[in-house]
Amino acid sequence: MKKFVATITLLLNIGWAFTQSPVIIKEQFQWESSPDLISLGKEQLERWGFRGGVSSSEHPGLLFFVKRFPVEGYGQLRVEVLEARYEPFEMSTSGEDAFLGESLQFETRVERERNAYFGKVAFAPIIRRGGRYERLQEVVLRITLQPKEEVSFRDPDDTNESVLKDGDIYKIAVSSNGMYKLTYNFLKNELGMDVDNIDPRQIKLYGNGGGLLPFYAGAERIDDLKENPIRIVGEEDGSFDSGDYLLFYGEGPDKWVYNSSEQEFILQKNIYDSHNYYFLKASSGNGARVVQATAPGSATYTTTSFDDYARLEEEKVNLLYEWEKGQGSGQSWYGDHFKVARQYSYNSAFSFPNLQTNELSRLRASMALRARIASKFFVDVAGTTAESSNASSVSSIGGSEDNTRPYASRAVLKDTILLNNVNVSLTVRYPYPQGAGDESEGWLDYVQLNVRRALRMEGSQMAFRDQRTLGYPTAAFQLEGAGQGLTIWDITDPLSPALTPAEQNGQQLSFRANTNVLREFIAFYPSEELLSAEAVGKIPNQNIHAIDNVDLVILYHRDFQQEALRLAQHRAEYDGLTVEIVEIEQVYNEFASGKSDPAAIRDFARMLYQRTERFRYLVLFGDGSFDARNIYGLGGNFIPTYQKESYNPVEAYPTDDFYALLNSEDENDALDGNLNIAVGRLPAKTPEEA
Repeated sequence: MKKFVATITLLLNIGWAFTQSPVIIKEQFQWESSPDLISLGKEQLERWGFRGGVSSSEHPGLLFFVKRFPVEGYGQLRVEVLEARYEPFEMSTSGEDAFLGESLQFETRVERERNAYFGKVAFAPIIRRGGRYERLQEVVLRITLQPKEEVSFRDPDDTNESVLKDGDIYKIAVSSNGMYKLTYNFLKNELGMDVDNIDPRQIKLYGNGGGLLPFYAGAERIDDLKENPIRIVGEEDGSFDSGDYLLFYGEGPDKWVYNSSEQEFILQKNIYDSHNYYFLKASSGNGARVVQATAPGSATYTTTSFDDYARLEEEKVNLLYEWEKGQGSGQSWYGDHFKVARQYSYNSAFSFPNLQTNELSRLRASMALRARIASKFFVDVAGTTAESSNASSVSSIGGSEDNTRPYASRAVLKDTILLNNVNVSLTVRYPYPQGAGDESEGWLDYVQLNVRRALRMEGSQMAFRDQRTLGYPTAAFQLEGAGQGLTIWDITDPLSPALTPAEQNGQQLSFRANTNVLREFIAFYPSEELLSAEAVGKIPNQNIHAIDNVDLVILYHRDFQQEALRLAQHRAEYDGLTVEIVEIEQVYNEFASGKSDPAAIRDFARMLYQRTERFRYLVLFGDGSFDARNIYGLGGNFIPTYQKESYNPVEAYPTDDFYALLNSEDENDALDGNLNIAVGRLPAKTPEEA
């Protein structure tokens, strides 16, 4: 259960213009005659119980009264205490005292189940007044629903036709951001596309970009696949000749995001897939092509430099798998191990051509540390030593309570430094916090730099952006070192790039842009060698967006197709259910642009849940693993699991509840809310087990 506060205002979706009649709750509390003892590692808490009390992981020393009742729509709930009778009692002081106040602390919310709405109120029936504890004997509450204007996060009218349902579909993989060139040879001989008999003007590219899917069920997202504008050099004659090629901007699996409060760019790592994917399709009608943007007539700011960033990060260790008492869990992965070796040097870890050495760079790093006392790590770079925050102590090292306490703690380093070389070397140190030979150890998460570079062309392609243009309506960009044929695309929206008109004067290329938002551009030479995609190949047509009026969906890995068919037939014959079987790659293709991502399964289930009242059951046919990218080579990740992240082995676990939370309203907690469907898993690793 979440943190409870006295007055909660929930901005929830609602389409009603009225307030329903108040709900009256009357409750008498039947308390136990003595408290229970609750063990938390070495600690023991006294907890007073009452009939119907609900426990809370956040407040283990308290039980909560929880009431759920129907309401007429979304809104906020207002709770009034009409009557309350308390009695004093003896209760041991604990960490819960900070939570208890002189009045009841209410949490309220409205939950949706298909087209029905339910209010929920929760509170601990204990107060602390005048230095003593009092508990409720009986209470009368009046709860009023106050409607709020509806805010739609997602169009409820999902398409029932995927772009993959017809035509010849070819899937390609990319591993990083940048300009990609698909040549005649690649398309024909590696991808297997019959380009000799295709009008190149009818070639289309589909994909939804990089990064993780939103974990929040109500977040805005693309339904199916979005067509991305491309350029095909030589398509004007209607023939794809040997010298022709296709250009597109592609995003890799990870995503850099600008943090305006920190004024730096942060990498969001994809923990489920090492690639991003796009789909090529040739069908009737011309495909979307990159068109020229309209430039403003003048500029209010001129820039000759830009923000760049890079990150040193190796993902090879899962702490709860390396630990002899663990089995692997959570979402975090780490690199070098600091135990016998207490420092590692990373020579030329970063390279920033045309680095502006007079500008401060932002250094950020993170480690997981395990020590009996609070400890920190250090980064030596450019003659400067930066130190991290203290990581909390881990008191259970080697003790019997290891499996109930956090295995490690995080330490974060943030600093600004002056770099003196375009090639940046650094050393990360984790000294013994209690002297040589103590039991401490650490694992490097990442080291990240944000720097300023002169706006000068390097290589065959270069992406750039400048946060200093924010606050100005328009800006002029002056790019030096520009050769003939240099092209600039505006990739602020990576799914809809636009050609940026520019003027060349010698080796300077100048252009103007509206900067009401943070703009990103990429400069490249189309005729030179660019990035090349990996060919996945031709895939069968599919259209799981068309599924409707189904009771049960069996989601299976291709290794278990026959077993899934047998189960579907059994449920149809013996239970009278309408059953659909769906191969997991089809879900990835239509709901995650081809990437492996648990949120794709959740979004697929949510589409069915919103579409048909009949959909009640989801079966996952195949085992899952904490190691989604098979870093350890263990295999067994047939249908992914959602991993709860924690350093505490008790609180880090896999859960399939994520796939049943289809109306979650908490943007910060993917596991918040009620289960809307029943989800089960057959954790088979082989057809024989299935």
